[in-house]
Amino acid sequence: MDNKIGIKIKELRINKELTQTELGLLLKVKKQTISKWELGINIPSIYDLITLSDIFQCSIDYIVKE
Repeated sequence: MDNKIGIKIKELRINKELTQTELGLLLKVKKQTISKWELGINIPSIYDLITLSDIFQCSIDYIVKE
């Protein structure tokens, strides 16, 4: 599985100085969910992508594209 989305989420999370736990709380998901996204094991749902774009103040396109 291509992990471009996970790499982008991790980059945005670190730039915002959030831990995986803190980001999980904002999204109402477990830390393990964030970890799986960042490792490319799973990908976020469209609803989670909308929330991520709000948290990181960027477009969904920015998160999912190269």
